[in-house]
Amino acid sequence: MFYNDWTIQQLATEHQRELRCQAEAERLAQAAVPQPDRLRWLNWLGQQLIITGQRLQAHHKAAVTIAAMQAATERGCQTR
Repeated sequence: MFYNDWTIQQLATEHQRELRCQAEAERLAQAAVPQPDRLRWLNWLGQQLIITGQRLQAHHKAAVTIAAMQAATERGCQTR
């Protein structure tokens, strides 16, 4: 079968558009799936946040205890 140049050009353009759409769909599908490196990084970040929270709680507890002891000492009370 013989196609003129305009028909061949239109078919090629349509095929190229379909390939671009397919490539974009594949790219989006891959981006939606968590990659192992990304998961490792998120796990590490979560652990760091937990550790930081625990440190903040410990420092806060120590600061409150020290402040309470100082206040009790200033009032002349005995501490346990």
